[in-house]
Amino acid sequence: LLAVACAPPPAAPPEPSRPEVTLHAVTMRSFKGSEPASLGHAQSLTYQRATADVLTLDTRIRFLGSGMEVRAPRVLSNMLTRGLDASGGVVLKGQDGALTGNTARAHFDGISMLASGQDPTQVRGPTYTLDASAFRIQVREERFDFDGPVESRLGGKK
Repeated sequence: LLAVACAPPPAAPPEPSRPEVTLHAVTMRSFKGSEPASLGHAQSLTYQRATADVLTLDTRIRFLGSGMEVRAPRVLSNMLTRGLDASGGVVLKGQDGALTGNTARAHFDGISMLASGQDPTQVRGPTYTLDASAFRIQVREERFDFDGPVESRLGGKK
């Protein structure tokens, strides 16, 4: 009983981490060397200095070399690992809008330049539709791999 009476009071639970910076209506630009590589917009951007995490909401990123555009309601990335997780319904559109891809979530590894997703995926082109259980894209090689079951349909849009 004496030991309990002399023990220090329990520590208060830590306060939730507050963001270091929150910005609204943000335009983002990334560069490869001195050349512009991508241009993005987000409704908001939150940065956590302690972890180097960046959270953007209602995000749109256009890759200037290919003209492809990615949109997602929520994107969590890390400045140190160069990883990115998009969620809430991810849409990829080709330069002219003829190619579109949809999935619930996607991961991008900026070091290996590999995009992947384990959720059902649909790709639509002008004369075909492809449905798959998952995908992997090697960005450097422009190689697309789909995991099954995979169903493809040729012909006009239905």
